[in-house]
Amino acid sequence: MSELKVKTNNFLFEYRKTLRSKLSTQPEWKIDSLINDSKKYEVQKLTVSEKIELIIKEDDNPFIELVNKLLSNIEKGQTSAVNNLISNMTNGKFLDSLGIPNQSEKSQTLTLIERFTDELWEIKKAGNRT
Repeated sequence: MSELKVKTNNFLFEYRKTLRSKLSTQPEWKIDSLINDSKKYEVQKLTVSEKIELIIKEDDNPFIELVNKLLSNIEKGQTSAVNNLISNMTNGKFLDSLGIPNQSEKSQTLTLIERFTDELWEIKKAGNRT
């Protein structure tokens, strides 16, 4: 599971870096529009960089939520939960709902997700052989 932990951490790092880079090119009003309405009053005094970090921290992308659960279960050593999450994350219907792999113009984020799910699939296949 250490290989899976490394790959998961690497994915999250690259995903956040990509999101941070994408957001840093946006005007502040667009960044503000991405912040949850219930937090708007709290962030008025934040810098643009702090707002970007808040958006990344509170990312509600369903795939990222699963990746965070996966990492948590890896750290707890919960093999059964890890295997179930990998199955869910590599499920074609779930990936289709995210627009993978049928995006004609893939964003960098979708490319990262697709590459990570391919790696998960390979780890899953290798685990089934043992």
